[in-house]
Amino acid sequence: MSSSISGATDYSSLFSSLSTSSSKSTNSSSNLLADYASIKNGSYAKLAKSYYGKSDTKASAAAKAEEDKTKKTELTSTKSASSKLSSAANALIDDKSVFQNKIKTKDKDGNETEDYDREKISKLVNNFVDGYNSVVDSSAKSSNNSVLRSGVTMVRTTLANENLLNKVGITIGDDNKLSIDEDTLKKADVGTLKSLFSGQGSYASNIQSSASSILRASENALNSLGGYNASGSYNGAVDTGSLYSSFT
Repeated sequence: MSSSISGATDYSSLFSSLSTSSSKSTNSSSNLLADYASIKNGSYAKLAKSYYGKSDTKASAAAKAEEDKTKKTELTSTKSASSKLSSAANALIDDKSVFQNKIKTKDKDGNETEDYDREKISKLVNNFVDGYNSVVDSSAKSSNNSVLRSGVTMVRTTLANENLLNKVGITIGDDNKLSIDEDTLKKADVGTLKSLFSGQGSYASNIQSSASSILRASENALNSLGGYNASGSYNGAVDTGSLYSSFT
């Protein structure tokens, strides 16, 4: 708010709260004139804005800190989930023996049979599905665009493989999470299992790629919350520039 000064305007109201005793010295009168000049040129308004702006800045800093805390919790959860999924996918992709080598087992009557290690396959696939569902949960709640994009890519990859997944007892729910029919999984054709979970270019390999992208995005976002970034700027610091903007 500024004071418009013109011709015969009565300025006395500006100083009504100030003593006008005749005992005031010439120096005091000069101070009054200086005060008046400050009011006229807007300096008082700028100082007031700066002073009260400190409270606003503190409130903004508190809000920013709370927002960063929420983001950190969200991103930490996403990072953990994507890391576990990546590891579970790698366990299937890299463990070629589980889909190639048969083992001999005996039933309760002592009869020997030869088959793939169905128990191990089931365990690895269950770990994969658990990790996948955790990433679906965390990425769906994320406010990070990179995480969301990679999460969408992951879900689309799964939908594209729905028919093959159904053949080994894995179904996709309305919430995009996976569920397993253990009996069907343990009896599934190994060739179908290999095409889904073994080697580069498989379904598991593509999911691992999405999980790695989500992991990197989470780590990058966490690194940008507070502290100095690669360019030397301090992220999350209180922006004191607003305190001085009114003086420029």
